[in-house]
Amino acid sequence: MSRFDGISRYISKRSITGLIAVLLTLGCHALALGFQKGTVPENKRISISEGDRTAKWSTNEVNLDYGYSVKQGSIRLYGQVRYADPIRYNYSLLVNFHMAVIFVDGQGRVLGTAGLVSDANNVLQPSAMTSSVTFDRTLRLPPGTDSIAFSYTGMAREGSVREGGNPTNFWEYPIR
Repeated sequence: MSRFDGISRYISKRSITGLIAVLLTLGCHALALGFQKGTVPENKRISISEGDRTAKWSTNEVNLDYGYSVKQGSIRLYGQVRYADPIRYNYSLLVNFHMAVIFVDGQGRVLGTAGLVSDANNVLQPSAMTSSVTFDRTLRLPPGTDSIAFSYTGMAREGSVREGGNPTNFWEYPIR
């Protein structure tokens, strides 16, 4: 057996593992971010109005600098998600990450959701520029929308699977 056979098998195993992870992630993404019933508490809602706005939103795991523009029944959402210090300093790999926007009416009822950004296999380092991801989406606002909320799910790992690194799941899901 040559050295290249071992490398080829290693790459093949990683490709299959990666494909399985992507398929599972897409399934979980639809389940976790596609839920459209329930309510969002008032303290988790962000009021929206016509015009251009910029703001910041933070949790223990992410810091989001975002902007939006509401015009004629649509919203343009754009921004940069930075993985917060507890993620960047404690984990070496972001296995996957998905963020969505939730459209909410005046009573807090969920009117719909839409994915904003996904990220996978991102090497995390405290000073790395790759510790962030950007998005720019224009979406139709469901009738009656007067606020939005953000939701995300992700998994980070302390090291590679071969090194025995344990995965950690993190999320923000304000729908009740």
